[in-house]
Amino acid sequence: MRGKHYALRLLRRWHARFGVFAIVFFLLLAVSGIALNHASELRLEGRKVHVAWLARWYGLKTDPPSGIYRAGDHILAWGNGMWLLDMKIIAENMPPPVGMIEASGVVYIATVDTLFAYTSDHRLIEKIPASALPAVPISAIGIKDKRVELRAGAEVFASADSLSWKRAPADKVAWSTAQPIPPSLQHNLAALLVPEIPLSKLISDIHSGRVFGKYGTLVVDALGLLLIILGLSGAWVFLRSRHRHQV
Repeated sequence: MRGKHYALRLLRRWHARFGVFAIVFFLLLAVSGIALNHASELRLEGRKVHVAWLARWYGLKTDPPSGIYRAGDHILAWGNGMWLLDMKIIAENMPPPVGMIEASGVVYIATVDTLFAYTSDHRLIEKIPASALPAVPISAIGIKDKRVELRAGAEVFASADSLSWKRAPADKVAWSTAQPIPPSLQHNLAALLVPEIPLSKLISDIHSGRVFGKYGTLVVDALGLLLIILGLSGAWVFLRSRHRHQV
């Protein structure tokens, strides 16, 4: 009898310890499951997480910002495929820009084969592809007499509306050049240009265990099995205790 009582006390002790851990795990599953079931109402698809260590955990490239361009009061920074205009992300999965200018209240950003036009409050006006440009690859963008100037190879082209282009002389053009990032901006830019992780993916990976790596799902399965064992052992302890009281 003593052996049975000792085994019962030991089982209760470990049942309580594992029970606390299981409650935390169950709450995590419950909260993440509810969030996924109401993803549209919570607008999870449109929300993203910028955390450097989490990006590294997912194996995402986290290079520091590459440089900045200045045009008037505007600052363009780029890194990890993102463009940051005046500390606001305006584009993702983008190549490095070759320059930025401001002409007649419009902000122009050029890549080697595309010209982008933005309003001063960061709204995209137009994306001008290579087929609508006078020549590619573009090596520089500049401004002269409020006209947009593009350099492609040894030739320079000018436009007052970014639609019709004419060859132009290269003299007296204020070309946009990359500048080093001031130390005062380094930390803020690096934090903002961390690769984004969709919140819905993060919650889904937490729920399934994939966030913990290739063995994460096995861990979740093991914890699920632990919940079953705790349930059965809890029922056994309850029935044994009830039987003892009745005797």
